[in-house]
Amino acid sequence: MYDQPYYTIGDKQFSREELLTFGRQHYPKFYWIKRGIGIGLLSIGLLYFVICISVLAAYGFPGGEDAVGMYIGLFITPIIFSLAGAVLFSISFISLPDDSYIKHALDYYYKVDRNEKRYAQRVEQRTNKVNRVENNQNIDQLLKYKELLDSGAITQEEFEQKKKELL
Repeated sequence: MYDQPYYTIGDKQFSREELLTFGRQHYPKFYWIKRGIGIGLLSIGLLYFVICISVLAAYGFPGGEDAVGMYIGLFITPIIFSLAGAVLFSISFISLPDDSYIKHALDYYYKVDRNEKRYAQRVEQRTNKVNRVENNQNIDQLLKYKELLDSGAITQEEFEQKKKELL
């Protein structure tokens, strides 16, 4: 699926090898999250198991038919936590196929390109807004000079000079 020699994103071009390198360098960050959660679940399961054994040892291990259900109930939870943690931790060491690394890199670069375009668009909108405000101020000043010309406070030459400056 991702077997092209080059990929174009916006105005930039990336080779397949560049994307693979980027994906391999940055994707393991997610593995550390899985490893951390896996270790946490494994630790919680083992800690819960130790607490259950300690409490049972403190009160003596009850026997009988009712005790079997209690033991199953007490020990299923830590076993599930420990197994889930061990599986998650183990999964974190599985390496991905090349297509996954390329997809991760492409997703990242598409997001960067999209953000750059949005930023450029916002800058352009702000620039246009500032230009419109400046043009409105120039028009207001020109109208004031026109009133001064009509009232005779300034001459036609002075008005033309101010008009050239403002426009």
